[in-house]
Amino acid sequence: ELCTGQYLDLSFESLPRVTVTEYERMIRGKTGALLSGAVAAGAILAGVDDKIVRRYAAFGMELGLAFQITDDILGIWGDPDVTGKSAASDILARKKTYPVLYALAAEAARGDVELHTLYAEELTPDVVPQVLRLLTLAEAREAAETRAREHLGRALVQLGATRGSGAAYDALRHLAFSLAERSA
Repeated sequence: ELCTGQYLDLSFESLPRVTVTEYERMIRGKTGALLSGAVAAGAILAGVDDKIVRRYAAFGMELGLAFQITDDILGIWGDPDVTGKSAASDILARKKTYPVLYALAAEAARGDVELHTLYAEELTPDVVPQVLRLLTLAEAREAAETRAREHLGRALVQLGATRGSGAAYDALRHLAFSLAERSA
């Protein structure tokens, strides 16, 4: 799953159109599967039954999705002094991130093609403000933040369904918030 997700991520760079649904499939493999497997492995090692292992795996999957969408937000609007990378780097690389795909879909629904036209060509630093304007027009940041919170909420529901308690449970809950609501 992880290799397939990473492959899809790389292949998206050369595809002219990618949907939000395709993007979520990719991050399920790329990031979701990694966290899902890690959390499930911990549950298996702790000796919990299979039903609870599946809950932990679902927690990890949803947390991975929230993490990746948050990472996409930071890749565009994050503070370079905090994130360690230029806020324009994902735009200049024409990465198919959640905010961009959301804005492209919103643009298509309006019958516009400005962002699509920009993303079809090599981008230069002078067009970054124009891309940011189009993302703002589409309310892409707000949509991405909402989607990340939805995945975080689902992750916490799955974690709660494990009926876990104690330090390990508290650490996973803290991890969920620190990964999904981070600024770096």
